[in-house]
Amino acid sequence: MKTGGFKPKVVAIGGGTGLSTMLRGLKEYTPNITAVVTVADDGGGSGQLRDELKMLPPGDIRNCILALSETEPIMEKLIRYRFDAGSLKGQSFGNLFLAAMNGMYGGDFVAAIKSVSDVLKVTGTVLPVTDCDTELVATLADGREVVGESNIGKAIIDFNSRISRVRLRAKNGGKIRLLPDIREKLAEADIITIGPGSLYTSILSTLAADDLADAISAADAPTVYINNIMTQHGETDGYTAFDHAAAITAHTCVDFIDYCIVNSKRIDTPILKNYAEEESAEVILDEERFKNRGIKLIKRNIAALIDDKYIRHNPTALAEAIMDIANIERRRGVTAMKSFSERTKSELFKYENTSSCCDMAEFAGMLLLGCVISKNEIKFITENPEVGSKFSALCKKLGYPAEDAGAKNAVRCVIQISEPTCLKRIFDEFELRDVETGVIRYRISDAIVADECCRRAFVRGAFMGGGTVIDPKKNYNLEIITPYMGLSQNLIKLFSECGFVFKTVMRKSKYVLYLKNGEAIQDFLSYIGAYGAQMELINIMIEKEIRNDVVRSVNSE
Repeated sequence: MKTGGFKPKVVAIGGGTGLSTMLRGLKEYTPNITAVVTVADDGGGSGQLRDELKMLPPGDIRNCILALSETEPIMEKLIRYRFDAGSLKGQSFGNLFLAAMNGMYGGDFVAAIKSVSDVLKVTGTVLPVTDCDTELVATLADGREVVGESNIGKAIIDFNSRISRVRLRAKNGGKIRLLPDIREKLAEADIITIGPGSLYTSILSTLAADDLADAISAADAPTVYINNIMTQHGETDGYTAFDHAAAITAHTCVDFIDYCIVNSKRIDTPILKNYAEEESAEVILDEERFKNRGIKLIKRNIAALIDDKYIRHNPTALAEAIMDIANIERRRGVTAMKSFSERTKSELFKYENTSSCCDMAEFAGMLLLGCVISKNEIKFITENPEVGSKFSALCKKLGYPAEDAGAKNAVRCVIQISEPTCLKRIFDEFELRDVETGVIRYRISDAIVADECCRRAFVRGAFMGGGTVIDPKKNYNLEIITPYMGLSQNLIKLFSECGFVFKTVMRKSKYVLYLKNGEAIQDFLSYIGAYGAQMELINIMIEKEIRNDVVRSVNSE
C-alpha cells in the first residue's frame, strides 16, 4: 500500500469481475474499503451451491475477498482452483471454502465471510447486500417478466426485447433486508462507487435491495458511477456511456450520480474483432448527452488489455481516478460552506426569543434532546460550536451557572452544569424527577409548552439539540433522535399539536423521528424560524422539478 496521503473511506457497490478488478487497485491507496456485493447470481458453481446447500451465492463474494486479500500466492491459487473432473467439475475451491464456513456458522453467511476474510488477511470489509434469499426479476420492454439472473441475457436475445426494469424479490415474499452495517458504512463514507460490472445483473441487482438507493442518496459522500468499457451482448447491446448512466438514474433518482468515470481513449486492438464475434462493442462516449444532467464526467484512459485476450478496466488507473475525486471532494469539504444542517443551526443560533418563557422552552428542548442528565450533573454535548454557544447563552440568561467541560482542541463541545442548587432548580422547573421515586425522567413538561410561542421555541431547541436535516440536493429527510421511548412519544404528540406528522423508526437502539416530505420539511423549518433554510429548500425543490421535467421529456422522445 502507498504510504502517506489521504485514506478515504470507500463503499464500493456491485459485483462480477469489474468490482473485484477495481478493488485490487483501490487497496493500494486506502485500507478503508467496504465492498457491498450482489447476491443475485444463480448460475454455474454458485448456483449449484445455492440450490443444494440453501446458501447465498459465494462466487462474487469470493472474488472480492481475493481482490482485497494479502495472502500468500499459493493460497490465492488454491482459492482460485477449479476442479476439472468428477461431480465437482467446474466448481471453485474458494466457493467450497465459503460453503464449509457457512455450514460451520449454522448458515450465517455474513459470519462465514468475516472468518474467511480473517484467514485471508483481507484489507477492508466484504458484505453481501442482504442476507435474504432473493431472485432477480427483469421486466422486458415487451412486458414479459424473466426470473433468475442466469436466464435474463438469454431471454433478451430469444425475444429480441430490451430490459425495461429489474427488481429483487425475496423468495419468501418478505422484505429484502439491507444489512445494518451497510447503512452505517454509507453514512461514514468519503466516497461511494457504483460498478464497474454488468449493468443490470451486477449493479442494478445490488441497488435493487430495499432501502439501499435511499441510503446512498442520504449519505453525504459523492456517488461515482464507473462506466463499462465494452457493451454486453444480451444486456446492453448498443448502449452508450450515457445510456448506462441513464439506466441507473431511471432505477433510483435523477440526481443519484455525482460523478461518472468514462474511458476517454478509443481502443485500438485486433482483439476487438473477437469481441465483435460475440456481439460486444466498445462503449461510445456521447459526452453531449451528459450536459445539464448534474453529472461530472471524469475522462481517463482506463482500458487495459489482459493476457492479450480480454479488455478490462486498468485497476491502477481506475484507483487513481477515484482517489482524485476523493481528494477534490475533501478539499471542497474543507473550504466549502457548512452542510445544510449546519447552516440551518447557524441561522437558529442568531434567533432571539422575545420573552423569558420562550427562553425556558428553547432551553428545555436542548436539555431533553442534547443533554446527558444524571443526579450529579447535566452535560450538553454537541459537535456544533454555535449550538454549544447557544446553550451557554441560555444558561446565562436563565441563571444556570455552566462551564465548558470539553477538552482543549476537541471536536465536541461539552457544557456542564454541576452546582447542586442549580441542578435542583432545573429538575424542579422542568419536572425532570419523579416525585415519588426521585428517578430522572426525560419528558416534556406541559407547563413549559402551554403557549404557542413556547411550543415553537421548544421545537427549535429540540432540533438544535438532537436534530439534523439532510442536504436536500441529495434527499428530503429531517430527523430528531432520542434514546428514550417516553420522550419520543411526547415529541410525536407535541409535533402533532404543532401540525407535523412525524414517523418513527428504531436505529441502533434509538428512536428516530423523521419527515421525508419536502413540503413538510419546508413548513417545519419555517415553524422554528429557519426562514433562510426554508427558502434554500424551496429553490432546490424547484430546480429538481425542472430537471425531472426535462428528463421525462427527453425519455418520452
